[in-house]
Amino acid sequence: MRVIAALAIAGLRYRPLRWAMLAVGIAVAGVLPLVAGGLRLTAQNAAVQAAVDMIPKPQRTVLVVTSRTLPPAVQRTEDLAVRQRFSDLGLSTTQRLMMYRQLSVAGSTFSLGGADDIGGEVHLTSGRLPASCTPTRCEVVVTATGGTDQADVTAQSIGPAAAQLGLVVTGTAELLDDRLVGSGLIDGEQPLLLGGSADEMAALAPLELFGRTTAWVSSLTGTAIAHAGLDTFRRGLSSLADDLNVTVGGLSVTWPEDAVVAAAGRAGASAARFTILGAGAAVLQLGFCLTAAAGMRRRQQLLVGLLTRRGATRSQLALSPIVQITAVVTAGVVVGAGIGVLVVAGLAGDMPGGRFGTAADALTDAWPTLAWLGLGAIALTVAVALWPRDAERTTRVALDCLLVAAVGLVVLVLTGQGGGSTGTDPLTTGVTTLLSVAIGLIAARSWPLVVGVFRRLSARGRIGTIWQIAIVGVQPRALAPAVAAGFLAAATCSVVFAGSYQATLRQSAADQAAYLAPLDARISPSRDVTLPLSVVDPAALHAIDAGIIIAPIVTSTVTVFGGTSRAAGLPLTGIDPATVAAMNRFASTTGSTSTSAEVAAVLTALRTTSTAPIPTIPAGTRSLRVIATGLSGDVVMGLWTATAEGAEQRFDLIASGTGLRAQLPGGPALRVVGIEIAESANHLVHRQHAVGEGNTDHALPTGDVVFTAATADGTALDWSWTGWGSDTATVSAAATRASVHYQISDSRLVLSPGFVPRSDLAPLSVATDPVTAAAAPDGLVSVTIAGLTLRARVVAVLPRMPTIGSRFLLADRLSVAALLDRTAPGTAMVSQVWISAPASALPALMSALATPPTSTATVYLRGEIEGLLAADPVATRSAVLLELAGVIALLMAMAAMAMSIRVDRQDSAADHLAWEVDGLGPPAIRRVLFVRVCAVIGLGVPLGAVAGVALTGTAVTLVGVGAGGTNVQPPLTVSLGAGWTSIIIGATVLACLLASAVAATTAFRERYPQLPELDLP
Repeated sequence: MRVIAALAIAGLRYRPLRWAMLAVGIAVAGVLPLVAGGLRLTAQNAAVQAAVDMIPKPQRTVLVVTSRTLPPAVQRTEDLAVRQRFSDLGLSTTQRLMMYRQLSVAGSTFSLGGADDIGGEVHLTSGRLPASCTPTRCEVVVTATGGTDQADVTAQSIGPAAAQLGLVVTGTAELLDDRLVGSGLIDGEQPLLLGGSADEMAALAPLELFGRTTAWVSSLTGTAIAHAGLDTFRRGLSSLADDLNVTVGGLSVTWPEDAVVAAAGRAGASAARFTILGAGAAVLQLGFCLTAAAGMRRRQQLLVGLLTRRGATRSQLALSPIVQITAVVTAGVVVGAGIGVLVVAGLAGDMPGGRFGTAADALTDAWPTLAWLGLGAIALTVAVALWPRDAERTTRVALDCLLVAAVGLVVLVLTGQGGGSTGTDPLTTGVTTLLSVAIGLIAARSWPLVVGVFRRLSARGRIGTIWQIAIVGVQPRALAPAVAAGFLAAATCSVVFAGSYQATLRQSAADQAAYLAPLDARISPSRDVTLPLSVVDPAALHAIDAGIIIAPIVTSTVTVFGGTSRAAGLPLTGIDPATVAAMNRFASTTGSTSTSAEVAAVLTALRTTSTAPIPTIPAGTRSLRVIATGLSGDVVMGLWTATAEGAEQRFDLIASGTGLRAQLPGGPALRVVGIEIAESANHLVHRQHAVGEGNTDHALPTGDVVFTAATADGTALDWSWTGWGSDTATVSAAATRASVHYQISDSRLVLSPGFVPRSDLAPLSVATDPVTAAAAPDGLVSVTIAGLTLRARVVAVLPRMPTIGSRFLLADRLSVAALLDRTAPGTAMVSQVWISAPASALPALMSALATPPTSTATVYLRGEIEGLLAADPVATRSAVLLELAGVIALLMAMAAMAMSIRVDRQDSAADHLAWEVDGLGPPAIRRVLFVRVCAVIGLGVPLGAVAGVALTGTAVTLVGVGAGGTNVQPPLTVSLGAGWTSIIIGATVLACLLASAVAATTAFRERYPQLPELDLP
C-alpha cells in the first residue's frame, strides 16, 4: 500500500493541471445541486411571504378570541401571555377589544365594546374621545362601521338608548381599523358604540350578566412568516391556544392559514423544477469530467508502460490511478460543497433558520445527489483511464447499450404519462437528464461516421490537405474528439434548454395574464357587485381617452341537444366579433389554430332583426310617451331598453291620458329592446282566488291594443313600428302603428323590434369546444334559449375560451341578446366587462379602475397580472438557476474545446514532430488543431440544439407547471423564438470557436519540439 500511495502522490504532483481540471469539474458539479436546493428553500419562504402580503388587509388578521367572562387579574395575565407570544412570532400592532353581543335598546340596535387604544382605532369627526368609564357611567363614541343604514346615526339619535345602559355618547368617529369588521368581530351593518378601555367596559354594571367576547387582533405580515418560518409560526399559535385553554379555557385562534399553507405548497410543488435543473447541470459537469479523463488516457497508457518496464505489479498499476482519481474527486466534491454552502448562505439573508442554517438544510437535502455524483465521477474516470486499448468493439457495444437504455426510458415515460404532472416522480424528473446523456452518447457515436465521411471525401480529392490531416489523421486516437463532441452536444443542449425554458415560462406568464384579462382589463362580479356593468361609468372612461373600448360579455345558460342522451347545460356567451379580433395572445389562450380575425369573421350575426330600424331614445330623455288605444286594467306594460354597453333595464309604462308614459333617468341614449305585456297584480290575485275555489276555467287576460306615435320630453321621435313582432302575440305592424292582439299565458308576452319569425331564423353561428363539436351531427347543435329552440351551426372549434371554461357556446353578442330578449328580456345580462385602451391611456385607466365604485368589483389588469407572475419568487429564482446553468454550460463548453486542443497537442506530439520533419510548419499544425475542433463543434452544436428543443418540450410535458410553480391555464407551450434560439446557438458556436482559436494560437510556441516518450522521466 505504501508503494501504491507513493505512486498516486507522484502522479498527482506530476503535471497537476489535468488533475486540477478534473477537480474543478467535480467542484462545479457539486455546487449546482446545493445552489438549486438553496434557491428552492428561499423561493418557498419568499412565496409564502408574498402570498401573505397579497391577502387583503382585513382578511390578513390573526384573531385570538375567548367568550369567557374572566376576573380582571386573569384577564391581565391572559393579555400579557397573548401579547408576548404575538411579539415572539413577529406580530405587531396588537389590539385588545371587548365586545358585547349585539344589543337592542329602546328601538335602537347597535354594537357595544371597548378598545384599549381607542385613539388609534377611530378618527374623531365631532365631540371628543371617551375619557372615563365606571360601572355605572361609561363614555363612548358612536362609530359607523360601513353599513348602508348608518348615515343618519348621530350622538343625539342614539344617545337616549345608550343612556339606559349608563352610556354617555361624547362624539362621533370613523372606524380606522378595518381588521375589526373584516375579521367578523364587529357587525359591519350596525353602528358601534366604542369605549376607551376593554377592562372598564367589561365591568359595566347594567350588562354584568350579558355575554361578551374578548379578542386580541393583530395583522399577519409576510415578514413575520419569513422571520419565524411557517412551521414555527403555526406551532407558536397552536401552542398559545393550548397553553391558555389549559388555564382559562374557551379560547380559539384564527388566521388565514389555508392561504399561507397553499402558497407553501405551491412553492414546494416547484421543487421538481429546481431538482431537474440542479441535477441536469450536475450531470453535465460529469460530462466535463469525462472529457478531462479522456485527456489523461494517453498519458496513463504511457505511464503504465513505463512502470511495467520498471517492475510494477498489475495490482499496483490498477490501484494507483484509482487512488488518484478518488482523491481528486473527493477533493472536488468537498470544495464544491463548501462553495455551494457559501453561495446558499449568501442567498439566505432573510431565511428563518439564518444563513448557515439554511445552507445546512440545503446540504442535507443535496448530499445524496453529491454522493451519487462523486461515485459516478470516480467510476467514469477510472473506466476511461483504465479501459483496455484494444477493447474498441467492447466500447462501442457498451455505449450503444447505454444509449438504448437512456432512449428507452425516455420513451417509456413520455408514452406512459400525460401532461400536467407535478414532476415529483424520480423517473419523470430524471428523463430530462437522460435526454442530455442520450444526446451526448449519440454525438460521441457519430464521430466515427464524420471521420468516415471525410475519408471518402479525401479519397475523391474533395478536401484539402489540412482537413485530411485534421479529420482522417485522428482516427487512431478518436476517443478524445468523440468525447469532446459528446460533451459539447450535451452542453449545447443545456444552453438551449436554459434559454428556451426560461422563454417558455415568460410566455406562460403573458398567456396566463391574457387568459384572465383578454384585453387590457376585465371586470367581473364580486361579493359586493353582482352586475359588473353597474359599477362602470362609460362616460368617465371615454373622457380619459376616446380610444378606450368597453366590451360587454353576455352569458346565459342554455340547453344543447335537449331530449337526447347528449343533453347538457352550457353557457351561451355573446361577444362582439370585433372583441374576439382584439383578444391578446389568441392562439395561446384558446389553443386555436385559427387566428382571432378568422374566428371573428365566421361568427356572423344571425338574422335576428329585419332591415327595419330599431327605435332609439335620445340621451337625456326623462319622459317617454307612447300613444296607445285599447288599454286594459287587466294588464301592465313595461318598456325594456339597453344601453350601448348592453345594460338592460325595464321601465313601467303607466297609462296616462291617451297613451302610456315612462319615467326615464335622463342618462345616455337607449336602444329599445321590446315592450312586455303582463297580467296585472289585481287580475292575477282575482284569477288565482277563483281557481282556488275550483273555477279552473277562469278567463285569462286578453285584448287588443294599438300603438302609434312616440315622443321624448314632448318632442316627436322618429319611431317606426315596421318590423315589430312577437312569438306569443299577433302583431300587425306598419311604419306609424302596430296593432297587437294578446292573450296572457304562462309564457312571457314580449313585442320585439326587428322581429324575425322562427321559420325564417338562420342557424346561429357558434364557436364551441371540441366535445360539443364532436357531438354535433353535420356541425349542427340544437339549442334551447329561454324556451326557444333553434339550430346553431359550429363554425369554429376552440379547445378553451378565456374566462368562460372548458364547455361553452360562443356567438355574436347582438344575436344572443336578440334571442334572449324576444322571449325573456332582462336575461341578456352582462356577466363581465372587457376593456381595452391605447398604451398612453393605460395608467389613467388603471387608476380609474382602482377607485370606487369600480374597485368594489373583481378587477383584473393584464399588465399587472403579468408583472406579478414575472416577479413571483418561484419564477425569479427559477430564472436565476436557469441563467446560472446556461452560463456554466457555455463556459464548460469553451473550456472543453480549449482542453481538447491541449490534449491533442500533447497526445499527438509524435505526429506533430513527424509533420514538422515533413515540412508542415507550426502555423499549419495550429490550423490542423483548430480545424479538428471546428469539426467537433459542427457535430456537437446542431445535435445539442435539437436536443435542447426536445428537452424543453419534455420538461413542459412532464413537469407542467408555470412560472409560479402551479398548474396553469392555459397550459405551457414551448417557446422557441427564431431570433432567440438563433442568438443562443450563435453565441455557443462563437464562444467555442473563440476558445479553440485562443488555444490553437498559443500552441507550438515552445522553442523545441516536444517528444512524448521523453516527457516521462
